[in-house]
Amino acid sequence: MPILFVVAIVPLVVRLKVIPLEGIALEYWIGDSGLDFFSYYKAVLLVLATFTAIAFFVKGYLDGRIPLKPVRANYYLGLFALFVLLSTLLAEHKSTAWFGFTERHEGCIVLLAYVALAFMTIHLVQNERHVNAVLFALVLSATTAGLIGVFQYFGADLFQTDLGRALILSEEQRRLGADLTFNFDEHAIYSTFYNTNYVGSYAAMLLPLSVVLVFITDGRRAIGAILFSCLMFAVLIGSNSRAGLVGTLAAIVIISPFLARRAFERWRSFAALATGATIIFMTMNYASGGKPWGQIKSFFESRPATSVDASPDNLILADIVLGDETLRLLFDNGQALVFIHTGDRLLTRDEAGRELNFEWDDEEERHLFQSPPFQQYGFQIRDRFLIVHKEDLELAFTLVEGSFHFVNNRGEPVQFEPVKTIGFSGLERLGSNRGYIWSRSLPMLADTVILGRGPDCFPFYFPQDEYLAKILYYSDGPFTLIDKPHSKYLQIAISTGIVSLLLLLALFGSFLFRGFVTAARKGLDGFYSSHSLAILAGIVGYLTAAFFNDSVVSVAPVFWVLLGLGIGCNWLGAVEKEAKQ
Repeated sequence: MPILFVVAIVPLVVRLKVIPLEGIALEYWIGDSGLDFFSYYKAVLLVLATFTAIAFFVKGYLDGRIPLKPVRANYYLGLFALFVLLSTLLAEHKSTAWFGFTERHEGCIVLLAYVALAFMTIHLVQNERHVNAVLFALVLSATTAGLIGVFQYFGADLFQTDLGRALILSEEQRRLGADLTFNFDEHAIYSTFYNTNYVGSYAAMLLPLSVVLVFITDGRRAIGAILFSCLMFAVLIGSNSRAGLVGTLAAIVIISPFLARRAFERWRSFAALATGATIIFMTMNYASGGKPWGQIKSFFESRPATSVDASPDNLILADIVLGDETLRLLFDNGQALVFIHTGDRLLTRDEAGRELNFEWDDEEERHLFQSPPFQQYGFQIRDRFLIVHKEDLELAFTLVEGSFHFVNNRGEPVQFEPVKTIGFSGLERLGSNRGYIWSRSLPMLADTVILGRGPDCFPFYFPQDEYLAKILYYSDGPFTLIDKPHSKYLQIAISTGIVSLLLLLALFGSFLFRGFVTAARKGLDGFYSSHSLAILAGIVGYLTAAFFNDSVVSVAPVFWVLLGLGIGCNWLGAVEKEAKQ
């Protein structure tokens, strides 16, 4: 079944695709092509599998083997698909809207594939065997991804071996990329998902689901569910994703009342889970020098959102003022580094007007300040540009008619222009700079009430030229490309419109409501009600993490199939109940 292929194989695909860059990506990225390992081929295989599934589904429907279930989700999915299509047809950047942005590839075609997968899963699942088949495919795939990730955490990355390179590179690419490396932090799991945050979303979906499976299965399946839960816990810890931790915690808290009695009855299983989780956490914490514990402590630490690496010896840049003949770098401790152009001379002063000492460094090829506390900074004159350095960060300025201007990555002199913001003032660094991104993304909603800008077209409308804010909040510098809003809900509202978001929220809400009602009435009794609760737990984990993470083709197909499976289970459970009455 193609749907099983989507669940089991698509998340594991890693293969290099060299993609020529165009438009805004060409302006902000280095080079004229992008190297996509984690999204392009996943998207291609997803679409091909979905089209194949549609062909089989239509044939089965016409033959009378696949009846349509009269569920409300059909209308929500259909209307959402309509708004996706309309937003694409009316999008300014139609190519991106159809096929997706570089390294993301969640354009209209992929979004419609998600909808089709959920719709077909709802109607194809007709008995317990079908439910078990989908879950088995999911567990098999997640186990493979999880083992790859755990080995990465302990320094044995499959993709850094000859075998791994042979899997993800063509023969020609292997010759050119013999020293291929992925720039992820040490002791971090990225598995086959491109980004550790997406690993967190995946684990937030799979771990709560697997915990419920522990208490609704027996014998070998229960033992397998315990081992799988421990593996998913290791993946969650290794992702270093606070969004994943929040999603998992939310799901566990919500389903705990339904599991409490069964966990008490099966205390051995509960003890095995708790013991396994404790051993895994202690082992991974020790191996990484306390990294997981540091992530947990960060939830409870109060620190200024605008301070990074704050210390007496580290000046935190707070503002840059471009003036007539004067350039001022202001710091959060009240200090200032001032450059004054007078005649053919460049003077350097502090905030009090005192002259600053500097010396030329032949190795660094720049003037380095000797006067405290500015020793981290240096500068050089290159052609008509003043280049200010702090470690690897370079900021270029030039004079235009006697006034200092910032020089962007295209060599153009520009002034720092204010942009529209909503909220998060002083909290721009919140959640790894999500405060900054959200505050600039929220004003975009005024133009996307009915229809959005087009799937994956977010980068074209985000204020990419807000160089000053990026200097202040991004270690990668002022030319960082913001290609996503870091929230699935903002992503949908901006891409396909607020109305489409409301339709999806209604879809999610109706499934969750039906699932909670069924769980309250029947608990863990009955195959469909118990498995619906397991799926509900996974959906809650994913949707909670989605407040902080975007949809991505590495993880989203699994979510949409699970959602369809859960809706199908709810309907089958209701039919079974009516048949017994």
